Amino acid sequence: MKTIILLIDWDSTLFWREPAEGGPVDEGVLPVSSDLKQQLKEYQKNYLELYFQDKHGDIPALENRLLDDTGLELWQRLRAELAGKYRVLFHSDEFGCDFDSPEEFIATRKCAHQNRV
Repeated sequence: MKTIILLIDWDSTLFWREPAEGGPVDEGVLPVSSDLKQQLKEYQKNYLELYFQDKHGDIPALENRLLDDTGLELWQRLRAELAGKYRVLFHSDEFGCDFDSPEEFIATRKCAHQNRV
């Protein structure tokens, strides 16, 4: 089973990568619904607007969290639609790392929130 990462790539219209090959994956060949493909395009558009605005400095933590909120929803849909065909990981902009499962991501987020309080 191939592994792909939901990872938005700033220099390409493709935003999937296979870790073993390290290159973009043609999302057109992935067997996902047209509705999900459209939502993924919007997700990428939001990312590009956020990260490539004409401003200086880091992206606020809240913006990264909101981006990851959308990413989490899409990731869960991808996992459902690609079950048995692909292992789908998620790259979090909030934490700057990859996650293997939504449960792992949610637990990390919960722990981070508890440590801030």
